[in-house]
Amino acid sequence: MPNVTSAKLLAVGPGPGPMLFVAGVIAGRQSVFRSDDGGGHWADVLDPAHRFGWLPDAMAADPRVPGRVYLGTNGRGVLYGEPRP
Repeated sequence: MPNVTSAKLLAVGPGPGPMLFVAGVIAGRQSVFRSDDGGGHWADVLDPAHRFGWLPDAMAADPRVPGRVYLGTNGRGVLYGEPRP
């Protein structure tokens, strides 16, 4: 996939097409990313106020809610995020 240097985790969820989530390095930046177009373009899921300095230990896309992703933190609980309306 374009610009994907490494992927620690991958999750697939529903959307207009398969919605992909990657925890890894894309375009030189480490974060959690979402693609609505099969990996052609990537959006950073984390915003500047919510960067944790790590990649999650587990990740899963919600099978019922397009765009929602769950992140397992290995000790800090489970976080989830979804696109703003």
